[in-house]
Amino acid sequence: MLIYFVLIAIIILLYFTINKTKLSDSIKRNTFVWISAVLFLLLFSLRHEYMGYDLNVYLSSFKNINKMSWGEVLSNPKYIHFEPGFVVLNKFIGSIWLNNNFYLFFIAFLSILPVFVVIQKHSSNVLMSVLIWVCCGHFLYVFSALRQAIAMAICLYAMSKLWDNHPLQFLIWVLVAWLIHSSSIIILGVLIPYVINNSRGLKSFYTIMIIVAFVAVFLFPQQMATIAMTLIGKTYNPSAANDGTGLMALVYFAVYIFALLTHNQNDSKSELVINIYAIAVVAQAFSRAHSQAGRIAVFFEIVVIILLPVILCECYFGEKNPKPMLKGYINVDNSRYVRKNTPRYIYIDGAMWCKILVIICFLVLGLYQIAYVPWPRANPYIFFWMQV
Repeated sequence: MLIYFVLIAIIILLYFTINKTKLSDSIKRNTFVWISAVLFLLLFSLRHEYMGYDLNVYLSSFKNINKMSWGEVLSNPKYIHFEPGFVVLNKFIGSIWLNNNFYLFFIAFLSILPVFVVIQKHSSNVLMSVLIWVCCGHFLYVFSALRQAIAMAICLYAMSKLWDNHPLQFLIWVLVAWLIHSSSIIILGVLIPYVINNSRGLKSFYTIMIIVAFVAVFLFPQQMATIAMTLIGKTYNPSAANDGTGLMALVYFAVYIFALLTHNQNDSKSELVINIYAIAVVAQAFSRAHSQAGRIAVFFEIVVIILLPVILCECYFGEKNPKPMLKGYINVDNSRYVRKNTPRYIYIDGAMWCKILVIICFLVLGLYQIAYVPWPRANPYIFFWMQV
């Protein structure tokens, strides 16, 4: 775990060091985001082939696909259960260099780049976004579930096109993600909150339904899973995969309620992000009945890297002076008297304590997952030149 602690410490130190320079805000932001991206790229690309439960399958498939000619790949782009886009991608990487470490580098690059592009463009606080990303599910997927990691990153970028009100570009990028991993098609569900985003009444109804659905699924997961499976013509087997985490569902729900109470209701973009995240809340609750629901949740949960900084920084997508509902209660000691009569080295705003506490909680949760979730094999970290 030492490498993760060191990496987080470097990123925090990097952020405050860059912000003390006399560079413009945009240069500071870009410098921090892209240096951080390079650090994570090195983390994923220099790892040993042992790290990642499915990595041996991907690496052997990479070699086998590159034994095929381009004609064979393009005429029948199928290899075991891989989607055509991923098979073509493997052939393309192999045509440049048939090397396992280069393969891991290229896959990590495609998994990281869209995420950091979104952070650079949309985050209210880039340090928060980067740290929260370490704690979300997508980070672990880059170790093992390579197809899904790329697809999730592309889907995040696609959703950012909806925030910018470009639905056609959203659909194009979802198609690209679907060619990499077919489960990406589930992201079309975000069109529901997008369509209702201009109607206050429909948004209120949507919020009520999300809360009711979460409570029902969380309290009665197997019964609700049985109903859901029946609706799609399948049979639910409760003994097959009842290994989802209820704790994670509660964390998702707490973040969702916190966002509902504190967001700027006049900002349609922040409301859209919250309503997209709501889908992850319900999907994660279903993971108590079937672990596959957790994989669906991660596609939507990744927007938390944008959502939490928006809420915590009280900086809502282009509005300089937002007035969230709980501002008076969060900044309880934010008064001129306190600022004037308290030494600066002692005084810290109550809101700042809230932000620090939330980020620490997420970091602890994220590091716990890195340490104990078995399938990514993220811990202990092993460099590619080391013996296993």
